[in-house]
Amino acid sequence: MAIKHLEEAGRTFSGRNGLYVHAKVSAVSSQFLMQLARELALPVGTDRQMKLHCTVMWSKVPPHTPRAENRGYRGEATFERLEFWKGHDKRGYVVAILNSSDLKVLHDEWGERGCSHSFADYTPHVTLADDLELTDTIDLCMRLANEKYKGYPVNFYGEYMEDLKS
Repeated sequence: MAIKHLEEAGRTFSGRNGLYVHAKVSAVSSQFLMQLARELALPVGTDRQMKLHCTVMWSKVPPHTPRAENRGYRGEATFERLEFWKGHDKRGYVVAILNSSDLKVLHDEWGERGCSHSFADYTPHVTLADDLELTDTIDLCMRLANEKYKGYPVNFYGEYMEDLKS
C-alpha cells in the first residue's frame, strides 16, 4: 500500500526499504536557528533555512502498521544547547539539541509501529551546518549561545515521510 508523500514532488512512500520521518521547523523558529548559525559564522545559505527539520524516525525496519502523513501536526520544543557531532561519515556537524516531549511522543509512536531508530537514544535536534571542523572560535561561540538562548522556543509543523534512499 503506497502512502502519498510530498504531492508536489510526486513521490510515494512504500515502506519497503525502511522509513524516514521528519517535522519541519516553523518560519519564526527557522529565523532563530539561522541567527544562531550566523552568530557562529557557520557556512549556511538560504537553502539551509528552507530545509531545517528535525528527524523523528530513521529506520531500516519498515513500520508494520503504516499510516498517512500528518500535515496538520504541530509540535513544540525548547532550545537546550548547541553541540558538535562527529558523524559516522567522518564529517563534523553543528546541531541544535532540543527538549521536546511532542517530538519524543511522535518518535515513540513510530517505534510502536515496528520501526527501529538508527541510534539507541532519540535526541531531537536540528542540524545547522555540516562538513565542518571544530575550531576554538566555533566552540567558544557555541558555549556563549548555549547560555544566551537556553529555553528559547522552537516550533515544528507537519509530519513528512519517505522511503530510505537505497
